[in-house]
Amino acid sequence: MWLIRRKENIIDTVEEFNKMRQQGLVEEYLRRFEELRAVIGIAHPGLSEAYFVSSFISGLKDDLRSVVKMLAPTIVKQAAEKARLQKQTWEVVFKKNRSWNHSGAQ
Repeated sequence: MWLIRRKENIIDTVEEFNKMRQQGLVEEYLRRFEELRAVIGIAHPGLSEAYFVSSFISGLKDDLRSVVKMLAPTIVKQAAEKARLQKQTWEVVFKKNRSWNHSGAQ
């Protein structure tokens, strides 16, 4: 019985992992990703870092995914850092554009 329940839990975890998408901050997504990755890594120790990097990138928000993929990170931490930096860059650009639009409209 314990083995059946454990197998069901692993299947549920894999399903959640495969459907996982970034909803909030990159840090929140990374935290949950790493929690699920730890469980999956125990059940499937042969999965490569490249698999996890690809999975992480595929779950990023649309506006981050293609840029991070283009930067070709080799580990999940690099992918997360590149996503954070890209988000910060867009925030600065948006802030500058907004202030430029406001000052130019006067």
